[in-house]
Amino acid sequence: MKKNSERYEDLILHHPLFCLLDYQSAHQLIGHAMSEFVEAEHIIVVDGDPIDCIYLVISGKAEVIRTVHALGKNRETRIATVKKGDIIGLSSEGFASHTGLRTASVRALTTMHLLKISLYDFLQFLKQPQIRYPNLKKLSEEFLLIQFIRAHHTFQNFSHEKIQTMVKTARNIKISAGTSLYKEGDVADTCYYLLNGEVALLNLKGSSSTVVKINQMFGDAEFLTNIKRKESAYAKVDSEVLIMEAEVVRKLIPIEHSPSLFKKVISRLRRK
Repeated sequence: MKKNSERYEDLILHHPLFCLLDYQSAHQLIGHAMSEFVEAEHIIVVDGDPIDCIYLVISGKAEVIRTVHALGKNRETRIATVKKGDIIGLSSEGFASHTGLRTASVRALTTMHLLKISLYDFLQFLKQPQIRYPNLKKLSEEFLLIQFIRAHHTFQNFSHEKIQTMVKTARNIKISAGTSLYKEGDVADTCYYLLNGEVALLNLKGSSSTVVKINQMFGDAEFLTNIKRKESAYAKVDSEVLIMEAEVVRKLIPIEHSPSLFKKVISRLRRK
């Protein structure tokens, strides 16, 4: 993002959430942005959708709307307006939602110029040592993990609330290079999500190895089954992981009311 970038940084620095950033940091954040133009009436974000990006408003105006159900009818209510310098998805205190889902829709009232920053890129910005927004960073990690599990894991039938519980009860640990997370033959009672660093997976029988990169899940192939680990895992460098435990996940699967769901989860895991 180079064209007219000088005024874009100024918009970032004048936003109350980022008023303590220096110019270089604002420039780095703008570097993650993609320019978008939308026409009037365009729906920019939808109430209830996952928060997967934020938008800096460069020009134009939009309305923030919620649908209210009353007297058997749905009625749209405008609760706020968005203008130049505002950031769709963020308030002066942080994310506009703490669940990972949009709490309102935003519709353009005029032609608008927006800068879109993906949640993944926003998190990479927040991970820089000089950027000190711990709560924003923590929520960004949680939102990304929720979306990862919903899109790629075997829990598509879980509600958003249950996946959110899984993520919020996950343990965050930092491990030194060379630390073993589990060994081939261990009981698979945990699975992991790599936040920082690099982890190696070793299959001694197959004499193969795989490297896990940031924002990938591992240890989930035998998770929730009675099958022992088929690989070992250790940190190649100093790393940070989230650990999700089978005991917590099992409590979220209502076996007595929905045995088919439990069987479906297990069968998917065994097919991996």
